[in-house]
Amino acid sequence: MARRIVICDDDQQIHSQITEYLERMESEREERFCLTHCFSGEELLSEGLRDVDILLLDIQMGELSGLDAARKLRQESRDTIIILITNLIDCALEGYEIHAFSFLCKPVIYDAFLRCMTDAFQRIDASKPASIALNIGGTLTVVSLDELIYVEVYHHSTTFVFHSDRKTWNIPLSQIEKMTAGKGFFRCHMSYLVNLRFIREIRAASLTMENSCEVPMSKYRRRELLSAYSRYVGGNL
Repeated sequence: MARRIVICDDDQQIHSQITEYLERMESEREERFCLTHCFSGEELLSEGLRDVDILLLDIQMGELSGLDAARKLRQESRDTIIILITNLIDCALEGYEIHAFSFLCKPVIYDAFLRCMTDAFQRIDASKPASIALNIGGTLTVVSLDELIYVEVYHHSTTFVFHSDRKTWNIPLSQIEKMTAGKGFFRCHMSYLVNLRFIREIRAASLTMENSCEVPMSKYRRRELLSAYSRYVGGNL
């Protein structure tokens, strides 16, 4: 399925450049894009963000700035990834107010664009409903990752902690880690694999999850976890 991307900038050259970059990505990678072009904040408001995956947004445009338009649009869409395109670093800091995912400085360089879009795609894919299939004694069991808060190993038994219940199977945690790679999970401890989506508090040596359970965190993995969590939420820690 094609990813829907909106480019909003009052500079036709930016539209042409970004379109060229996306066409290059289509030829280099297994990606397909559906593009919409807007040339003002007013046009963007009329277009809306329904079902839009990524908005590439210029900050300064005519009477209605990109930031002002984004503030209004955030009321209808919390999920669309917004990437700000600007040559004003000071203004870019205001992007945190609209939960901007990242920033691209003009002139936009392809390598920086590629890295930014790749991170955005990973964020989108990680947030989509997902599941894994486990072979339990010859029976195929489908586990919804949207409901899985964390996985714990104790005495060779692996317990899956969901919002509504807990299930225990004899499956190596390393196997679950491989199956959930790229799906928003992180091995914070030799005995724990957590869903980044359900972390509510990060302490010096532990994590508090959405169900109020406290999960230990290895001091050797804390920096890596902070980095992974920062990428997942699209900000900086």
